[in-house]
Amino acid sequence: MKPSDKDPKLSYSLVIGGGPVGAILAAHLKNSGRRTALYDVDELLLAGIRTRGIVVEGETGLHTDPPAIWKSLEQLKTTQVDAVYVAVKCNAIAHVARSLENRLKPGVSVVLLQNGLDCELPLVRILRQNPILQCIVNWGGLRAGPGRYTMTFFHKPNYISGIEGSYPAVSAVLASVMSMCGLETRAVADLAPFLWRKTILTAAIAPVTGLGGLTIESALRNSECRNLIQELVSEGVRVASAVGVNPGDRFEASALEILAGAGDHTSSMSTDLAMGRKTEIQSFNEAIAARGIQTGVRTPQHDRIIGLVHKREKNRLGPDSTELNEILKAV
Repeated sequence: MKPSDKDPKLSYSLVIGGGPVGAILAAHLKNSGRRTALYDVDELLLAGIRTRGIVVEGETGLHTDPPAIWKSLEQLKTTQVDAVYVAVKCNAIAHVARSLENRLKPGVSVVLLQNGLDCELPLVRILRQNPILQCIVNWGGLRAGPGRYTMTFFHKPNYISGIEGSYPAVSAVLASVMSMCGLETRAVADLAPFLWRKTILTAAIAPVTGLGGLTIESALRNSECRNLIQELVSEGVRVASAVGVNPGDRFEASALEILAGAGDHTSSMSTDLAMGRKTEIQSFNEAIAARGIQTGVRTPQHDRIIGLVHKREKNRLGPDSTELNEILKAV
């Protein structure tokens, strides 16, 4: 079943994950008139959405009626769905894939909205009868309360493609669907440069802000943090080049400027560390460092950052810049 952008009344667009990325997408889909369903396990979050719909402030101002709230993915067996958008953390993707297995009808497109290296592999491995696509999400958001979100930035456009350039026609339709609902998206044949750009930027900014308890804006105002972030970007670019990906001729030089466009945004890694949760560092810094080992490219700053993040995860400590300061002095 291919997604249709002609008659949104025919079937549902299902969004899995009610965090900022998923909820902002669901709000835009719903606002455009598409039948939209949202699945999450957070009852408090869902109660807020049932009560007031989804409120999105910031870059876009939307207040939509509640989408259909799904408490079980068993509904996939009896409900017509044209596309499933997976907006969960990297370490939950395998669980989602297993939950979709034997419930999702063959041919229904699955779009991964999580950006990092190898995040798509569980979906590809488990959902072999479904087109798997990945969307590079270039908006950021924060949860302001149950059902309330702030879209802190949107660096247009997003990019979407099937894995290794597959399903170009489906990519074009889904790009059109997202663009028509207000989230400008472009279908591309080769997603690798865009995926590596997002991965490098996230690996550079997220652990620095997370360890120091900083926003992106405040991190970039600190000269030592800026130097560390630039070093992390440079290491990422060298690894990308070693594996045959060119993230852009001016990407390295403009990386800090790109990050500055996010303003006073707080990374999800900051939230995870502050709440004592496991982070997604394996799909960002660890993935870059692992490819560095494979290609003979040294990544000393990534290695140090990885160690500090794992130490913080293990001890479940809140923001504390003490250890980060030791790295900053060495940059």
